[in-house]
Amino acid sequence: MTFISVLARTNAIALAALLAVALALAAMSAAFPWLSPSSALGVTGSARVVFLAVLLLGAPLVIGFGAPLYALFWHRGSASWLTAAVLGCLPGFIALGFDLEIGAVALVCGSVVAFSTHAFWSAGPNYSLKRTDQSLRD
Repeated sequence: MTFISVLARTNAIALAALLAVALALAAMSAAFPWLSPSSALGVTGSARVVFLAVLLLGAPLVIGFGAPLYALFWHRGSASWLTAAVLGCLPGFIALGFDLEIGAVALVCGSVVAFSTHAFWSAGPNYSLKRTDQSLRD
């Protein structure tokens, strides 16, 4: 598999994981204003803000930092859970220097995206639906 195809697949997997994390955080943030009626944004407003913030801050990090470096590690055969953890947590550790809450959210989001990406890559291809000669004879 060429590096370009590894990079394309890594980007697709990581962006899908980021989308899932953004949806989960948006759903969680929608519950908090519902529990506290004094919220200025309301339920849907809070969910929209969190969803867009996670995507707008996370997508450039995935495309420009995490996916290319992980694809390079994978292409060279040295990708592991440790490399995924380091790549996923590094932006969060940097953000901790500026803001504790944003850094904590970045640590969680980055690690979930990185571990999800590594889990999908580690799973390998799924041949369960591939037809075999035996199934054609039956």
